[in-house]
Amino acid sequence: MRLNDALDPGYYVATARLMASLPERGVDEALALLDRRIAQRGAISTLQRYAIDLETQRGNYAAAIARMATLDEKLRASAQWQLDVAKLLLQAGRAEEARSYLAVAQEQLQAGRMTAINRQLLETAQRLQAQALTPTEQVDEASPAPKS
Repeated sequence: MRLNDALDPGYYVATARLMASLPERGVDEALALLDRRIAQRGAISTLQRYAIDLETQRGNYAAAIARMATLDEKLRASAQWQLDVAKLLLQAGRAEEARSYLAVAQEQLQAGRMTAINRQLLETAQRLQAQALTPTEQVDEASPAPKS
């Protein structure tokens, strides 16, 4: 697929999904397509989110975490982003770092209005916090610093 400025990011995600599902193409080619488009147009969150999903599916948590750091600043300031990074850090065995992101997310959620979605996010944060109490740690330098 040639890159085309006129195409919506959804076309690239759909093509990358198809590529990732084909044994003769695979995740590496799907990620290469997404990365070419990101290089051409900038860090489009739709494309980067799917690339994060692909990296996570193949267990490349360091790459997924690094990609999370490239998302828009407004997204990175959200409790949802903090929870997403914390979950990736837990999957990578980096519980201590995950706890710092969870603390920021919980602080943000408790300071805001307690809507249904914020209650759900707070429950997720509490569930992840319980998981963060006993996993094994792994050393990795690719995580972004938590935003408060």
